[in-house]
Amino acid sequence: MRILKLNLGKIMIDKLSSDDLNAYFELMCNEYIAKYCGFTPVESKDKAKMLLDSDIADDTVAIRNSDSNKLIGLINLFENIGANNEPLSTELDLGYLIQDEYSHKGYMTLALSKVIELLKCKSRVEKIFATFKKENIGSMKVLKNNGFAKCASDSETETWVLNLK
Repeated sequence: MRILKLNLGKIMIDKLSSDDLNAYFELMCNEYIAKYCGFTPVESKDKAKMLLDSDIADDTVAIRNSDSNKLIGLINLFENIGANNEPLSTELDLGYLIQDEYSHKGYMTLALSKVIELLKCKSRVEKIFATFKKENIGSMKVLKNNGFAKCASDSETETWVLNLK
């Protein structure tokens, strides 16, 4: 999904660029974010650059502070893999993260709602899946506020789904 700059008040959504490397590294080396998103913090700018380049190629959505234009969060959407190990263009997996100081203020809920609106209008996507750690109550609230419903769980995680069609 290609995205153009969209101002949402105190935040905006936009596309990532190579100019975002320093702020991207801040996000990816943050232990708090890594813990709740289930990844190992990035320890070098070289690794961050490699991941940033991949996210740029995957059209990851940048969330920015509207005043400073600084990258403060990300929304990733990846095609699900079907039974034959082929991408399912009608189903996406969702991931997102945001700097600590912007958490619990409704910014991720707002940014995700706009991305979902764009998906409804401009794609063949029928379902979006999101998996999060059970202790990540903030993530559950973001999903619930955007119309997702729980569809599976195990001892550590829950998976929620949003039907778009």
